[in-house]
Amino acid sequence: MLDLEQIKEISFSYFDSNGYIYPFEMIENSIEFKNNQLKCYMYCKVTNLSANGEVFLYLKLQNDKLFFRTNYFANSSEYTKLTRSSDDNLNYKVDFGKDSLVLNLEVI
Repeated sequence: MLDLEQIKEISFSYFDSNGYIYPFEMIENSIEFKNNQLKCYMYCKVTNLSANGEVFLYLKLQNDKLFFRTNYFANSSEYTKLTRSSDDNLNYKVDFGKDSLVLNLEVI
C-alpha cells in the first residue's frame, strides 16, 4: 500500500488531444503534508502552462485509492481518482476524454 509520507519525488505528463505533451517535475523540497494530503510545487519543462509554468499538485489517499488535483488544468478543482498502471503502486494514469495524465512516484 502506498504511504504518501514515503514519497520523495513526483513527475507527471499531461497528453492532450492535439498531440502536445506537457512534462512536469517536482520542484525540489516542495512536498508538504497537511490533513492527510500531500501538496507539492511542480513546473512544466517545455512550455508555460500558466504565467510561470508552475502548478500545485495535491495527492490524497481515500480507501486505498490515490486521488489528485491541481490548481490549474484538467478541470481538477475537485479530486480525481487515479488508476494504478503498475504493480508497484508508483505509476498511475487518468483519462479526461481524449486527454490523459500519467503520474510517476519515487519513494524512500
